[in-house]
Amino acid sequence: MIAKKIIRRISIAALAFASFSLPAQSNKGIPILNGDFEKTGHWSIQKTNAEISTEKAHSGLQSMKLTTTGSGYEGFAYSGNPAIKCRAETKYKLKFFILKESSNKTITARIRLRKGKKFIDQQYSVLTRISEGTSNKWKEYILEFTTSPETDNIIPDFYFMNAKDSAYIDDVSIEYIAPAPFINSTFFKDYLKKKLLDENYTLIEQNNKLIAQKDGYTSYYSINPEGKYMNIDDALMRAKLGAEVNKLNYKQEHILIGVSLYGYAIEKRAKELGMEKWDYISKIFDDLKSHSMNTIYYGNTGGNQEEIRKITTLAEARGLKLIMQISPAYYRCTEKEFRDAPEKRRKNYENINLPFVRDFIPQMKNNKTVLAWSIKEETRKEYAAEIAEYYNELRKLDPTHPILICHNNIDAAENMLPPYPDIMGFDRYYYRYVFGELSYLRTPSSAIETLIKQASEFYQASLKYKAPFFYYLQGVSTAVVNTDMNESLNIQMSDNALKRGWTFNKVTEKWSGWARYYPPKYCMKLQVWAALAIGAKGVICYNYGEPAWGKIKAWPPENTGIDSNEYTLAFNTEGNFTPQWDEYGEAAKEISRFSSLIVNINKRVINIATANNPNILLGTFQEENSDRLYLIAVNKKTGSWKNNSPESLSHDDVLSVDNTGNLSGYEAAGKLPFKLILDSDKKLFNLKNMKQVLPEATTENIFNMEMEPGDGNIYLIGCDNDFEACTEKYFNGVN
Repeated sequence: MIAKKIIRRISIAALAFASFSLPAQSNKGIPILNGDFEKTGHWSIQKTNAEISTEKAHSGLQSMKLTTTGSGYEGFAYSGNPAIKCRAETKYKLKFFILKESSNKTITARIRLRKGKKFIDQQYSVLTRISEGTSNKWKEYILEFTTSPETDNIIPDFYFMNAKDSAYIDDVSIEYIAPAPFINSTFFKDYLKKKLLDENYTLIEQNNKLIAQKDGYTSYYSINPEGKYMNIDDALMRAKLGAEVNKLNYKQEHILIGVSLYGYAIEKRAKELGMEKWDYISKIFDDLKSHSMNTIYYGNTGGNQEEIRKITTLAEARGLKLIMQISPAYYRCTEKEFRDAPEKRRKNYENINLPFVRDFIPQMKNNKTVLAWSIKEETRKEYAAEIAEYYNELRKLDPTHPILICHNNIDAAENMLPPYPDIMGFDRYYYRYVFGELSYLRTPSSAIETLIKQASEFYQASLKYKAPFFYYLQGVSTAVVNTDMNESLNIQMSDNALKRGWTFNKVTEKWSGWARYYPPKYCMKLQVWAALAIGAKGVICYNYGEPAWGKIKAWPPENTGIDSNEYTLAFNTEGNFTPQWDEYGEAAKEISRFSSLIVNINKRVINIATANNPNILLGTFQEENSDRLYLIAVNKKTGSWKNNSPESLSHDDVLSVDNTGNLSGYEAAGKLPFKLILDSDKKLFNLKNMKQVLPEATTENIFNMEMEPGDGNIYLIGCDNDFEACTEKYFNGVN
């Protein structure tokens, strides 16, 4: 029998104006109205089947039942009326009971910190995930959190994300723990200096910055940061401005620009065209060369030694370099098996991978067409030890060729184990449809801003290993037929889905649409130049070849049982060459002029210039073994779209993809004028036209500039002698 709770009687009029706060010296908890769910009200339900339930209760007669459909964020939160007031810089704990009838999905409990009605920066949000629920048993959970200096009230909420499940929540309360004064800047400065000195860094204090140097690796920290910090880790994360290296471990001769190719897709397409496989590969390699490519990432050879030799021969004849994927065992199991079956991974490694590489790699160690070996793309942090073991074996077998890894997971990138790879790549493809609570298309500006942010994080991770950074950019669109409407894409808002270009087959009950769209005009060029401004020494486009999955030949597809199909960089839905391929080729040709310069300059943390337009991306570089500085400037504005081109869409904004995989309603932009403000009294030289850029008449450091959409340029900052030395070294004396 469930014990009945004692419930205070509070008049409705009093509730309307009530607010709660702790007395000055109180050690009591913070009252939460209706935290026991014995009444209605004070909790807001967000797009979900949440309701006060009498089916189960931890105590009393009622609890909150949360039943979700699997579509994005589904949960409930305290309404904020009246506010749950709290002290700043104080430790509390959120206590609650949960009953889950299965432990299949993850429910999250969260505290959101506010100042007035404004939510404070995400750094102060504290999350705990609850996945071990037991059937028909209540379990107590405690979430400890610390309020920031600005916090005066809090909002607890509970939710599932993209999960179809149910749970009961009851007896939510908040208890005071202790004061938690934040770390101030004076304490942090002293702590940081001691920490870095203990790690044998040489320290230079300059312009409110601490510069830490060791073995050619330099980190920059702010020593007068704004605000206070929750703990040392938070302080270090906030104060670090970035890192840079004077010299990379692996030295390239020139910038690498190319495409990825996958063996199985090429073989399939050759049969469709009635061509002999090697004739078709020769035709592709000729096309790559005519588009100014110099590198191919070649995957899925299946560990066929003869095929790899033949590919290298064809590439060598055209002056193309190869990054070869040599891990057949990793592709003889599904990704789920690879993730969940370590014993199978081990068996594959010992019985397939090791015999293959021990036989084949020594035969190729003097092959100059092979640029690098690749083991596995998009690995996880959990595989770090296995990957390192494989690297070690390859280094013993072939000390000549570098090893490359391509990450899409920052935890994996930051937590690799020695021996480290020689080249680190990053791939993310954000010209796409986003599935979740809102379900919307990423706009071109949202896509590039997200890519720049994340690529910059991976670039910083690559510096830890002194490895050059390669950027894998998007050149594909992906058509999708949803095999399970509820579990796969979670498209529940049919009106909005239809507005955005998705179609629903009432007979098969399947949705079809575009998961990714082709980067619009100027966006291929933009991805290339943005990569260089971030610090990349190479760009690889995914992917040149034939459609990677399925058999969809037209859109909308007739065969709704097919999962998906990629229309690639070179070939569209009709099998014709795409404008994206030509644009990428033009960008390759343009940056090849700067090839030897780019591999000899390294990114600096502190920019030497600013622009008066937020659409301009700037990166400052310094030449190795020289004090010459360079500036890469990029115009991120490529075009416009509906509703005044917002970066982020609202729920009612309509942006869709047409039946060829391209963004509807996109209009290319024109030239962008802007002012460049140089933090130097040195001259500025345009390395595209080999001319000095003159400043405004009344200034020495403000320059009127103009740039095509998606375009970039490299400038030298220095004197006449610097310009002469640069042109002599990298441009054969042409000026």
